[in-house]
Amino acid sequence: ANTYTLAKPLSTTDTTLVTLMRCHQHAFEYFGGLPQKIAYDNMKTVVQWHLVDSQSKLNEVHFNDAFMRFCDHYGFLPRACAPYSPHEKGKVENTIGYVRSSFFVGTEAEEVEDWNLKVTTWLDTVANVRVHGTTGEVPLERLKGEQSRLRPLPGTAYETAISEERKVHKDCTLSFQGNTYSVPHTLVGRRVTLKADATHVRVFADGKLHAVH
Repeated sequence: ANTYTLAKPLSTTDTTLVTLMRCHQHAFEYFGGLPQKIAYDNMKTVVQWHLVDSQSKLNEVHFNDAFMRFCDHYGFLPRACAPYSPHEKGKVENTIGYVRSSFFVGTEAEEVEDWNLKVTTWLDTVANVRVHGTTGEVPLERLKGEQSRLRPLPGTAYETAISEERKVHKDCTLSFQGNTYSVPHTLVGRRVTLKADATHVRVFADGKLHAVH
């Protein structure tokens, strides 16, 4: 199982469920704990379908099973915002607008990693040390007061590694997401299990680890 380490900026170039879960993990580590509930805007990676009947006041939500296993591991409840109800997420939309106007305008970077480094610096020197317009408090100071209300992280992180089967080619390599990775020659022609997390690709066969990249 994965143990917790200090969160680092996570480069994201997609909106898959795995990426969403990893972003949650970084947020939990950054804030130093877990909330009891988190609200979502009916994104497909979280909400499979949402049934609302205004006459009977029925509001039925079916969450993504894989995401619910993630929620169960961390012990928080997901809540789906009602469709076509922008007032339920206005604060989130306002935050996005602030990031666009205060951070993105006038900022240049080439790689996603560069953007993450720049936004981390911006958070530490601008966004989180100013007096917030709504709360009238400095975000970092307010966080210190709210951290005592957060629940502690579990002892292990949820496993978010992508797991796929691959056949090893004659040249002792296998392919994954457009890249080629080498493995021992003893695995040529065999089907192996590849597990990829945010930083490493690992190759397993017969329950044993044979290669790490």
